[in-house]
Amino acid sequence: MTPCQLPAPSEVHMSAMLDPARLATLLARQRHRLVSLPASDGIELHYWQSAFNEPVTLDARGDHHRVLFTYQLRGRTQCWLDRGTASRGEYMRENAGSIQFAPGRHSRFHQQGACESVSVAVRPDMLQDWIGELDRPLRRSVESGACFMAGYRGARLHEAAYTLSRALKHAATTTPVTAGASLVREGHALLLVGHFLETGRASGGRQGRVVTHRQQLLAARDHLLADLARPPTLAQMALEAGISAIRIQRGFRELFGHSVYGLFQQERMREARRRLRAGGVTVMEVAFGLGYSNPSHFAVAFRKQFGVGPGEYKRNQPPTPAGSTPWQSDAAPPSSSAP
Repeated sequence: MTPCQLPAPSEVHMSAMLDPARLATLLARQRHRLVSLPASDGIELHYWQSAFNEPVTLDARGDHHRVLFTYQLRGRTQCWLDRGTASRGEYMRENAGSIQFAPGRHSRFHQQGACESVSVAVRPDMLQDWIGELDRPLRRSVESGACFMAGYRGARLHEAAYTLSRALKHAATTTPVTAGASLVREGHALLLVGHFLETGRASGGRQGRVVTHRQQLLAARDHLLADLARPPTLAQMALEAGISAIRIQRGFRELFGHSVYGLFQQERMREARRRLRAGGVTVMEVAFGLGYSNPSHFAVAFRKQFGVGPGEYKRNQPPTPAGSTPWQSDAAPPSSSAP
């Protein structure tokens, strides 16, 4: 399948990729949504959601003088950055964050399928004031003008990104901003950037190695539970989390008290119960929606976990108010209940 051909010019300014109106023209026939809101002077918030049936590639030139802290909540984005003497591809992976700053340089972004991410854009001088000499690798990378640092993971970072994504997804962009709303936006931005910096600092020293291993297990769990209809393989989890399959199996039992499949099945049945309790769906719809091709297998699994069949459980629930479909509302992310 060849990448979707975008209208000329083939290279756009990075600022256009962060402007909802300009991006809507560029991606006129593609399913996407971009919400961009100011948080405070020198800080902006961005929420991105897309569902590209075919591969889409955007070539951009960095005219946007902001350091981008981006957390990929869903899907994967392949990035290519011109570093001058060396250019290479990077990946913004699901349930992981990256930091980018490349003014004047050429970048390429490639996506396909469902993607969702949040970004905080910070003026470089503000970031330098925040970090001082506390994060020298990041400071040097930003000062180089060819910064792309990926692999930021952690339960608190994930939770902060998820919370920000829900706030931006449902934000009213046409009504006046109150003082309280402005402070909340700035708080979201500072919290996300703060967790980025804390996650980065956790990579050094003996204590850092312990924290990193736990974060790797949390990342593996997040990847496992990202789609309760299609579980990833152990090999895929190991690749995403940067940890061996054997350590994942051992770590899951130690940290979560379950095998990998046991945890997945527990959460899948909990989601099934939630959907049945919310109403508006049949048992068969819930079964198919959670990856079961045979509803009887779903019924056996449900009864095994809760001691009652799904049909009986559904019949015992109070009726759902007309017009409501609560099972489709936003649910807490896997990391929000991190131990």
